[in-house]
Amino acid sequence: PAGYARGVTQHLQVDPGASQLALGRVASGRWRGVMRHREFRWVWIGAMGSSIGTWMEGVGVQWLMAEQTASTLMLGALAAAQLGPMLILGLPAGRLVGWVDRRRMVMITPGGMMAIAGLLAAASAWGWATPPVLIGLGLVNGVAMAFNTPAWQTLSPRLVPREELPRAIALMGMQFSLARVLGPAIAGVLMARWGATLLFSINALSFVGVLLAVRC
Repeated sequence: PAGYARGVTQHLQVDPGASQLALGRVASGRWRGVMRHREFRWVWIGAMGSSIGTWMEGVGVQWLMAEQTASTLMLGALAAAQLGPMLILGLPAGRLVGWVDRRRMVMITPGGMMAIAGLLAAASAWGWATPPVLIGLGLVNGVAMAFNTPAWQTLSPRLVPREELPRAIALMGMQFSLARVLGPAIAGVLMARWGATLLFSINALSFVGVLLAVRC
C-alpha cells in the first residue's frame, strides 16, 4: 500500500491535470447521486424552468416601464414594489410557513404567480400594461414570492437523505445562478423580435413544471 501511495503521488506530481480530472469525476458522481432521487430531480428541473421564466418576466416588466416613462424614479418604484414585500414580510412569512402545510403553500404561491404572469401577458397584449398596472402586479407578485421563498426552502430536506442535503442545496443554488444568466439573455433575444407579451406568456407556462413536480 505504501508503494502504491507513492506511485499515485508521483503520478499526480508529474501530471497535475490528472488530479483535477479525478476531482471532477468525484464531484460529478456526487451531483449525479443527488439527481438519482426522482422527486428531487423533477423539482430541480421545474425550478430551473420557473427561475428562467421569472428572470425573463423581470426583463419584460422593466422594459415596458422604461419605454413608457423613461423615468428612473418609476423604475425605482417598480423595484420597490417587487422587492419591498420580501423585506417586510420575509420574517412573518417564514413563521407562517412553519405552521401551515408547506407542500400546499408551495403549490398555492406558484399558482398565484402563474396567474399574475398571465395577467401581465393579457395586459401587454391588449395595451393595458400601464405603469400603475405594472407596479400593482409587481407588488402582488412580491407578496407571493415572500411566502413562496421560505416554503420552497423546506422542500429539499424532504426529497433527499440528510447526508446528501448539502449537495442538494448547492444544486438548488446553482440552478438559480444559471437562470439569472440564461433568463435575461433569452429574454433579450425574444423581446427584440416578439415583444414583452411572449416573455410573460412563457413565464406563466414555466410554473406548470413546478406545480407538476411538487404534486408528484
